Amino acid sequence: MLMKLDHSTLMLARDARSHYDAYEVLQEKTSELRRTQSNKIEEHQKKFKDLSVPMPLTEHDMDLSTPALVCLAFSIELHVKLLLHTYDITARGHDIGKLMKKLPEAETAYISNHPYFHPSQQGEGFFENIDKASNLFIRTRYYYENMGTLISNTGFCITLAKVIRKRIVERVPYLRNDLGVFSK
Repeated sequence: MLMKLDHSTLMLARDARSHYDAYEVLQEKTSELRRTQSNKIEEHQKKFKDLSVPMPLTEHDMDLSTPALVCLAFSIELHVKLLLHTYDITARGHDIGKLMKKLPEAETAYISNHPYFHPSQQGEGFFENIDKASNLFIRTRYYYENMGTLISNTGFCITLAKVIRKRIVERVPYLRNDLGVFSK
């Protein structure tokens, strides 16, 4: 595959990677914070057994899962846009479903039936999950504007990023280093 590898293409690849890496770091930190919080709750309950004493929050009692999800969603968007770019297609917007529809049919068929996905997430299941992930970036970034329930499948989103990254590297091997290697 010959394509123009200009500065903006390399930056897009690096940004797709860095947002995914940020997701992983934030997710791990969230797990660590939850373990610490769980221990603090246990200690508080032992100390104030049979008393109704609220547990004060500290600066370490934060949950980084929302910023992690924002990074994951944006990473997927950038991965899809980079894959589109390998076909010389430029796209705007955050809707993953609309972006995926701009890919050639053969590419969409390949991705939607990729063996990395659980069998229930392939074929029609793939498109059902894409619908749930379509506006994930907007819904997570601006959740406070619409406080409804946020439904998403994080496992599907992680796999989607990995499959699209794999396709990009197959099409443009030169981008392998800029996109990096997924740790999991």
